[in-house]
Amino acid sequence: MRIIAACNSVISSTLISALAVLATLAAASAGERFSTRYSASLTAFLGLDTLRIEQAARDVWLAHPSLLKQWELISAEANATYNGALNTIEVSPALTLPAGSLESGKRRLKTVPELLADSPAYAVHVTTVFHELAHAEYDVLVEEGATAADRRLFSLIEREIRPSFASRFPRVSSEVAVSEYFAYFHGAVLELLFEERHQLLFYNGIDPLTGACLPLRSLREKARELPLREFLELNGLGAGDETPYAERIQVDYVFVQGRDLALSIGEPGHFRPEWKAEFWRHFEAFYQPPRNRLALLQALREDAALSAQVARCRATLLVER
Repeated sequence: MRIIAACNSVISSTLISALAVLATLAAASAGERFSTRYSASLTAFLGLDTLRIEQAARDVWLAHPSLLKQWELISAEANATYNGALNTIEVSPALTLPAGSLESGKRRLKTVPELLADSPAYAVHVTTVFHELAHAEYDVLVEEGATAADRRLFSLIEREIRPSFASRFPRVSSEVAVSEYFAYFHGAVLELLFEERHQLLFYNGIDPLTGACLPLRSLREKARELPLREFLELNGLGAGDETPYAERIQVDYVFVQGRDLALSIGEPGHFRPEWKAEFWRHFEAFYQPPRNRLALLQALREDAALSAQVARCRATLLVER
C-alpha cells in the first residue's frame, strides 16, 4: 500500500502539469512566432529559460526553403541555415509543421517531443535548430548591444577575440568566425544537457528515447539499500554530479567558410579560458541552465510526468523482487 500511495501522490500531479503546459501554449498561441512551441518544449525538457529565443525571433522569419535554395542563397545540403542579410532561418521541412490553416502556408518549428517521435537522432535536430537560432540571437541582439550583458560580451569580442581570429585564421572572415563560435557554444551546451539527461535516465532505469522501464540489476540492489521514498525518486550518479558545466563545455573546432578552425586550448593563440568563461556567463544570464548534474537532476525530479514514470518502474521492481 505504501508503494501505491507513493506512486499515486506523484502520478496525481501529472494531469496538473499537462494542463499547465497546455495552458501555456494556448496563452502563447495568439501571438506566437515560428519558434514559440519549440522554445516552450525546450524549457519543459531541459529546464532552460528560452525567452531569449523569442526575443530574437521577433526580428527573424522562417524562410521558404525551396526559393532560398533555388536562388543559391543557402546551402542545398544544410538542415538549417541562418541568413543574416535577410534575417531568415531556413529549416528542412522535416523539422517543421504547418502553423495555422494549411491555406496560410505558414510553418513552425517542431517541438522536442515531436522531433523525438520522428527519430532517435532527435537531439541532433534540436541542437541544429538551436545553433541557427543562436546565429539570429548574435545578429539581432548581441551585435546590437540589446542588454548590458550583450554589450560586455561584444566589447570583449571586438577588443580581443576578433583580432585573435584574424591573426590565426587570415583566410576566413573573423566576423563570421566569431558568430560561428557563439552558435557552436550554444550547441555545445545543449549537447551536454541532452547527454546528461540521457545518462541520468538510463542510470535510473528509464529508456531516454521511449520512456520504457529498464529492469537493471543495480536498481534491484538499491531497493534493499534506500528508504522507499528515496528509491521511488530519480537518483544521481555520484561521481561528477557537482562538477560545474561551465568547466565541462568545450568548443575545440568551428567550421567557417569551408574550413575547420582548431581552437584547442594549449595551442599558440588558443581560445583563452577567460573568453570561454565570458561566453558561459552570457549564456547563463539569459538561459539559466542547470549549473551541474545535481541541478539538472532536481529539474528532472520536478517533471511530474517523468517522476510518475520513475515511480511506476520502481514499483514494478519491488513487486518482482
